[in-house]
Amino acid sequence: MVEGSSSILVLLLARGPITQVPPVSRIYGSPPIVSRSDSMADGTAAARERIAVSIVVRVLQGVLWSGDLWVDGMRGASWRRSESEALGPECALVDQPPGTAQREISVTLRRPGRLTDAPDMLTVDARWTRPSQAGCGGTSTVELGQSLALALAPGAAQTLEGDGGLIVKLRRR
Repeated sequence: MVEGSSSILVLLLARGPITQVPPVSRIYGSPPIVSRSDSMADGTAAARERIAVSIVVRVLQGVLWSGDLWVDGMRGASWRRSESEALGPECALVDQPPGTAQREISVTLRRPGRLTDAPDMLTVDARWTRPSQAGCGGTSTVELGQSLALALAPGAAQTLEGDGGLIVKLRRR
């Protein structure tokens, strides 16, 4: 035995064995009461309502894309197509580093988070990127501008016009 350890053992034995465990206090409270106002429940139901919107995106040269997107108040919807390729042989004569020709079109729909105030509201973003008019490098982008908010009731249609001849037609189904 190590010197001094016997005095600790004697001290523990002098106190006697522990025969009683102290009681555990149990405090049971009522569970919290969770309530929702009717407007909150209506807002949740409206946020989960899925709506279909038919979309046609066009420019003067023709239709870039048409299709349907489903959107609800919790998730937006988007569609995008992107292409990138080497510049054509006509650009080899241009005194500049090799580049790429890029084309992209995108459409995004969102519904505001607080649908109880405006259940038919949508925000729309649309963008079209294409090679610049010079054709040998660089791009030109046309869009609706900032996100446009609009009311689109069931069965209603709206046409939005952006810069560069970009036209977006929306119809709520």
